[in-house]
Amino acid sequence: MIVSGVYALVLSLCIGTKDCNDYVLDSSPVEKDCHQMLESYGDSFAVAWGSDFANSDLTKWLKPYNVLEPIERVTDYDFTCPFIPDEQLP
Repeated sequence: MIVSGVYALVLSLCIGTKDCNDYVLDSSPVEKDCHQMLESYGDSFAVAWGSDFANSDLTKWLKPYNVLEPIERVTDYDFTCPFIPDEQLP
């Protein structure tokens, strides 16, 4: 049985060690494409994260994704590419 779905580029933002929220930034039906996006988005986000003006740069970076967390309180982040079957898509 073939399961169809997408590979979702997910950004997890955490405040503290346990309070994390996930945001789907992009998706692809091809796993390799998702991992390429992960690398590109991850590199871009890391530059903003390490900037001297990180709060401002991250706020601009995250604006298109309707992020709820106050960026100055974010303590950790992670990018992943999980497979989401069609029946779990909104």
